[in-house]
Amino acid sequence: MKKLLKNNSGFTLVELMVVVAIIGILAAVAIPNYRKYQAKSRTSEAKVQLSAIFAGLQSFQGEYGMYTSCLPFMGYSPTPAELNQMYYTVGFGAAGPAAPAEAAGCNPANNQFAGLKRIGGVAPGALPATAIAAANFTIGAVGHIDNTPGAADDQWTLNQDKQLIHVQAGY
Repeated sequence: MKKLLKNNSGFTLVELMVVVAIIGILAAVAIPNYRKYQAKSRTSEAKVQLSAIFAGLQSFQGEYGMYTSCLPFMGYSPTPAELNQMYYTVGFGAAGPAAPAEAAGCNPANNQFAGLKRIGGVAPGALPATAIAAANFTIGAVGHIDNTPGAADDQWTLNQDKQLIHVQAGY
């Protein structure tokens, strides 16, 4: 019976400290990588928004034989609730060809929609180079998706040939 009482099993303090140190090292390596992957996953929003605008522009061009920068008239108009969930500002930097008379209510404010969700409270900068003419366009998206100090804005463009270009990686 005495032999059973002396055979205490368990972990020593040194063993526990080694395990805690290993967990700390793994966390120090994993957290920055996790943030990078999280920011990279946010880029799918830019692709989805640009694709929605592309579909509207192509439909508009099929009906009227031209492109226009009036996004609501061609069917792209996110609700305030949707804008509150968007990281990216999407649209055109300047007005393009005038839309048909039915779009008389369009103004330069309808050329782009600003996403209101902010990472680290930082608003994205200006859209990348965009252009619109009667026969071609380049639509842009910009978002601040990484809270690492000094992280740049993430920028994308998409043109009438559906060429998606990652202008600047922001992660």
